[in-house]
Amino acid sequence: MSKPNAKNTLLISDMTGTILYQQEGGFPLQSQKLLLQFLKQGGTFILVTGDSLETAKRCVWNKLLELDSTLNKTAYFITANGYQLTEMNKARTKVLYQGKPLELEFKKLALKRFEVLLSEFFETSFSFTSNEWDQFLQGDGAQIFIQDRLPGLQESLGVECVPNKVTVCFFDRKGDLDLRKKLVNCFLHDQALKSLTSEHQLHTISGNEFVDFINCTKADGIRKFFELKGSEVQAQQAFVVGDSPNDKGLFEFNYPIPNQNIYVGPDQEYFDLVVNAKKKGVFLAKEHTQGFFKVLSEMIIL
Repeated sequence: MSKPNAKNTLLISDMTGTILYQQEGGFPLQSQKLLLQFLKQGGTFILVTGDSLETAKRCVWNKLLELDSTLNKTAYFITANGYQLTEMNKARTKVLYQGKPLELEFKKLALKRFEVLLSEFFETSFSFTSNEWDQFLQGDGAQIFIQDRLPGLQESLGVECVPNKVTVCFFDRKGDLDLRKKLVNCFLHDQALKSLTSEHQLHTISGNEFVDFINCTKADGIRKFFELKGSEVQAQQAFVVGDSPNDKGLFEFNYPIPNQNIYVGPDQEYFDLVVNAKKKGVFLAKEHTQGFFKVLSEMIIL
């Protein structure tokens, strides 16, 4: 694939672990400047994340506006793992699409099962408070940190219940990897949760730090983008950047234009099986904390 100009390029990228290194506060200034330049030269940018629109705006979009308050270009944010598509520019934030929320009954049953599994795993008696139940099941939901109530746990473990997903997640990227894998597997292979997920026709997405029970994928969000805005996109090819199994939908989506997958994670097996399955992948394992920067600085003409 030849090196394209920005105006001929669709740049599709995960957020945490890709743009933001491995934390929600780490958007490097050098990457901010290049992304700003990419937008100004007519590039089309689509951020795709499991996080909320508010988090994505705070971590990425607001940083660009702080760097250049005159920015008058448009970007697209696919948030909550494909649940919502939002058109972003300085003048307005316009929601183009929003999916259906999870059924309330599933949320209640899944969270009750979470209580049982956490109690068994940490050999304690764990339950959510009545106030936490209210937060989980009303409005936009909530993210509750629970590590202080689990004996011996020193890491930031949380449970999140939002309109389109219920998840258990370690919210920092460093810690006891063995413990994390064991807890994730406990939830991932639990027969009661498997049955619930199957009954409600949901997806289960996992990584080293999380398990999501969710009704959409990042691929669903990309599909909706091309349905609604594809005719307006002048790009001749796409770069797709991601770092984890949660980005599988992005890498495997059947794009209507030529695409190049860029993997900035550490897992050679995942790269071989998923990212490079159709020989479209570039592996930036040694550049895990600067892969997004390298895409903008070395693979696109700015």
